[in-house]
Amino acid sequence: MVVENFRPGVMDRLGLSADVLRKLNPSLVCLSISGFGSLGPDRARVGYDQILQAEGGLMGLTGLDTPTKAGVPIADVTAGLFGLIGVLTALLERTRSGLGQHVHTSLLAGLIGIQTFQATRYLIAGEIPEPSGNHHPTVCPYGMFWTADAPIVVAVGNNDIWQRFAPLMRLGADDERFSTNAARLVNSSELKELINTELKSDAVGHWMTVFAAAGVPAGEVKSLDRVYNDAHLAAEGLITEVQHPTLGAIRLPGNPLRFSRSEQAPATPPPLLGEHTDEVKRDRWAPNQSWSI
Repeated sequence: MVVENFRPGVMDRLGLSADVLRKLNPSLVCLSISGFGSLGPDRARVGYDQILQAEGGLMGLTGLDTPTKAGVPIADVTAGLFGLIGVLTALLERTRSGLGQHVHTSLLAGLIGIQTFQATRYLIAGEIPEPSGNHHPTVCPYGMFWTADAPIVVAVGNNDIWQRFAPLMRLGADDERFSTNAARLVNSSELKELINTELKSDAVGHWMTVFAAAGVPAGEVKSLDRVYNDAHLAAEGLITEVQHPTLGAIRLPGNPLRFSRSEQAPATPPPLLGEHTDEVKRDRWAPNQSWSI
């Protein structure tokens, strides 16, 4: 397979168009990832992550008073993930037809693909979502609040949870202002103020214990040092240690997938500049060689 992320037309100029590659190898699967796609009037534009977060609508959904980008290059990541899904689909289809095909995706397409209910709010209901900050736009209370010492996220996702949550906040579960999600949304400002007032009476550790005992979903807002030093993360295999040739032992994020039968290849450190150049030029993949994930 071939993966490229040039702007549309560059591969043609290099003499490596889809038609040329198909003639060289009819079973070849090609993946093209561009910024804006390959068909529309914006196809020639250069697409960097934050540009697509802006043009793809994500920044308009994120933040408090002003549009805000995500804290990770989410447009880059989602394009890669959707590209992988497309390639795996093409490889599976190739086992039946014997033929390859050209898979296209883009940073723009990836962002459109993850907009879920926010997209349908506009496409079906005609609503233009505004930035929802740290609270869910259609479920209440569902978002970040402040305890005495740190922020906490509480997710009252249905009325059963509300019945358990309300008494903890010294609220009547059947109070008409808050008894249904629709009513809670109408009176969300008042409700959030009441919840913040109660939560500020004690520390986040206290409330995490209280909510766990009551079956109310909640989570601390953690900085990355706490995330990557959490025993749970280590137990889940989400941190791996490797030996780097110049840095020595380093820790890296672990593989997010686990398989019941297939062996996973050992994690390797980031390569040095040009470390594998000779190996890549020399070696050829053998169709029947064994491999691990």
